[in-house]
Amino acid sequence: ELVAIIDEVFPTRTLAEWEAVLTGAGVRYGLVRDYEAIVTDEAMYDNGYLRRVEHPDGDRVVIGTPIRMSETPLEPGAVAPELGQHTEEVLLEHGYEWDDITALRDEGVFG
Repeated sequence: ELVAIIDEVFPTRTLAEWEAVLTGAGVRYGLVRDYEAIVTDEAMYDNGYLRRVEHPDGDRVVIGTPIRMSETPLEPGAVAPELGQHTEEVLLEHGYEWDDITALRDEGVFG
């Protein structure tokens, strides 16, 4: 019942008008924002809630570390690797030679 009332009343004013009304009445509220509004808000990056990290296909946005330490800043290391990004490296570590790896790739074992 309350949701129906809110759904009817809230569209009658702008966001700025509702902010003034709610703030003036001492009501605590929070804006519901969509993804685009969040990732384009520089305050999200300034406060460490979001971070930009390098990725082979272009920079990515990741969630910042929720833990804060005064002497030890925490930064996200990297985004997850692409599928198959480390295949050759892993095969080399397990004793495969480059000729073997090339043959496996040519046979379609991996891309």
